Amino acid sequence: MKQLKKTLLTLVALLAMTTGAWADAVPVTELKASDINAWIGDDTALTAADLPGFTAVSDEEVVNIPAPLTNGAIFMIYAFNGTNIKYVNYYNGAQVYKGEDYYNRDNIAYNAFDAGYIIYYTGTAPSGPEVAWNKTSKTGTFTMPGGNVTLEPEYYPQATLAFKGLTAAEDAAAKTDAPLAVLADGAVTGGTLMYYVATDKNFSQADAIALAETEWSADIPTAETIDAAGTCYVWYYIKGDAEHSDTDPVPLAVTLLPEPTYAVTFAEGTDPNEWTASPNTGVKKGQQVTVNYTGSKKVLGVKAEKKKRPEFVPSATIQDLSSFVEVKNNKDGTITLHMPTLNPSTYNVTNSSLSNGEHTLHFGYEMGSGTNMSSIGVNIIAKSWSDHTPFSELDKTIDITSGMPRVAIMITGHVKTSTCPAPGKEHYWGLYRYTNPVKVTYNLGGGSVSGSTADKVEYLFSGDALATTFAAPTREGYTFDGWYTSAEGGTKLTASNATSATTIYAHWNAIAE
Repeated sequence: MKQLKKTLLTLVALLAMTTGAWADAVPVTELKASDINAWIGDDTALTAADLPGFTAVSDEEVVNIPAPLTNGAIFMIYAFNGTNIKYVNYYNGAQVYKGEDYYNRDNIAYNAFDAGYIIYYTGTAPSGPEVAWNKTSKTGTFTMPGGNVTLEPEYYPQATLAFKGLTAAEDAAAKTDAPLAVLADGAVTGGTLMYYVATDKNFSQADAIALAETEWSADIPTAETIDAAGTCYVWYYIKGDAEHSDTDPVPLAVTLLPEPTYAVTFAEGTDPNEWTASPNTGVKKGQQVTVNYTGSKKVLGVKAEKKKRPEFVPSATIQDLSSFVEVKNNKDGTITLHMPTLNPSTYNVTNSSLSNGEHTLHFGYEMGSGTNMSSIGVNIIAKSWSDHTPFSELDKTIDITSGMPRVAIMITGHVKTSTCPAPGKEHYWGLYRYTNPVKVTYNLGGGSVSGSTADKVEYLFSGDALATTFAAPTREGYTFDGWYTSAEGGTKLTASNATSATTIYAHWNAIAE
């Protein structure tokens, strides 16, 4: 890789003797990310030594100080009494807030990394002529004053990665396409993160710098090329954009799980005494499996079906959850949800930025018409699967007469630390919305069911068979002809195609005497 420090449009020319002001504007100095990084978790009070060259300005003066950069968020200290600081916030070149408060080193680091601010403070202006810097030709000119001049280059700030913006994946297994690292949204400022994977623990920063640029990739690496469980090292640096310098490459240690194995089973009804597969357990991806048949039937062929793992994705809209949840319409205004045994190894969670926490599974439902559900109205179960144990199958019957049911499985994930049990949360869910149930009233037309002449009622989804929850009606002297759309005439019905509450009618044929 070729590390680049990009030079600003001007050079600072410092006179060896003071011969006048260099500029009318109040100068500001950036606190470098490399310095602030050491302040993370340091509750030491801020001191003047932490702000070399700091010179306070008044509340009136700070109003006229332009933003050091015209884009991004900036936190600038302009006064300090040894305890409290006065500061101003800029956003995209405009002052948006001015305040005074106590700040220690960790507070400043928080603003730099978690809040994403670039930290500046006011300082003393150097004296000297202005250097006209040509960015394209990388040359500058200035008019020599009456005194010796020292030239000091200034560089664009380094690109930055938010604190814990890139973390090691926890569940990546060797020889799979699982990502080795998790990059938080918006974690990189001023460039593109580049990656290189090494398995040698002795691979050094000098080795990383010596790599050709083509050996780095902007794609998060996966475990596909890693042959065995153990530790690998994801080296990364930020390739700066036009206004940011590259960062130094650093490693991220990732612990890989063993390569996963799979099972081969036969479909229900296959005679195990006639059919065998070898191997049928502990089978690895790419491994050859032999299928044997010892029976007497002529075999056309064997169809192998790969069982697809259902995906949970963030902010999912309508999805088919049939691979997870079976639904039975009881037609009495309720449906029964059946969730079979669920083993954590049979699901995928995609795009998760939470890699070092645990997930909780919620299975539930909500009544409503939306296509996106950020919360589940009623939890049926809530269970952590940090212990990777299967969930027992369960059934739940819910009333659907009050509205449209939406059934969901949701995973809530959170990162845990010793000091903060749940600093961040994410939600993943699969969601299925059932069509509005239709209330169908059966007018018996003078007949009866089990001795009762009262109308019968069923709640149906489109396409459901009619009248399956009660016996066919009877009427003395008549035979039942079926259900029609009108009391007289109309169309004979064989299935429910209703889109709104409706009444259908029994028709009768008189028995000839």
